[in-house]
Amino acid sequence: MEGHLKYIVICIALSNCIFIPAMCQTTLSPINKINELNCAQNQDSQASSTDAATGKGIQLYQVNASLDVIPPCNNGVTPQEPIAEFPMQVPIPQLVKIISDAGQCSGILISQDAVLTAGHCVFDAAKKQYYKHMTISPGYQRGKSDYGAPHAALKILTFSGYTSSSIAAHDVAVVRFSNQLDAKFNYFGLEAFNVNYCAQQPTPLKEYFEPHYSPNIENNSVQSNAEGQVGFCVQGMITTGLPLLPGSSGSGVLDEYSRAIFAVHSQYDSKMSYNAILTKAKICVIKAFLEETTDTLTCGATYGN
Repeated sequence: MEGHLKYIVICIALSNCIFIPAMCQTTLSPINKINELNCAQNQDSQASSTDAATGKGIQLYQVNASLDVIPPCNNGVTPQEPIAEFPMQVPIPQLVKIISDAGQCSGILISQDAVLTAGHCVFDAAKKQYYKHMTISPGYQRGKSDYGAPHAALKILTFSGYTSSSIAAHDVAVVRFSNQLDAKFNYFGLEAFNVNYCAQQPTPLKEYFEPHYSPNIENNSVQSNAEGQVGFCVQGMITTGLPLLPGSSGSGVLDEYSRAIFAVHSQYDSKMSYNAILTKAKICVIKAFLEETTDTLTCGATYGN
């Protein structure tokens, strides 16, 4: 994709931030095994698409559990996670603001009419129902988008590991919206997480960048970017740097070199952020959802790149 984020040069202060209640940033429950050696998780078995207007199911997808596996990370190395957060001098259209009746989230374009985000940005786990009145605004910055009026959500893809069991490792969703963007409109591809992202020697840590919205203030959200190094695995998620501000949930974590998304920002605690990892199985399901097929077996470890 054209337009790497290296032109972002001005730091922002993280003090005096305003926090308001919203669905779009959740705190991770206490972690008892923060030093576990791998990303062991309950493998998912099913995903489904849902009509955004009615909340009624449309299509079930089988998840290949054998491919919904995350390789172990080597935590024998203490990860060094330098991180910086910058405001965007020029907003990028691929970063999307998602608004529903419960609050706001970030998302990132993965096709001309689809956005990758977090499951908790589209689904209320406590009430077991989808949020309503969802709109998508590409390139949103301080109250406006240069890419037309907000697009209405049409269909939502979620994984049963999150919607049925609230497992954060499956906190991944895709939203298809009305009015396809221009064919020349760039968007990001996906790639399955692999062990090369983990802290290990002598291989240096993989670097990432994560465009997102902050803070979570209606009509004043600004595009920001976090950059740093991948940390370690915990509870089926990958850690990065510092806690991002409310409104950043659903932002894509991108490999700085391939510029493909390998995780989705899900939760945080007082020290760092936790990101749901894209496995090959999840990419297969996302591919089927976008291409309107039910074939979740014949795809590779990347999509859209």
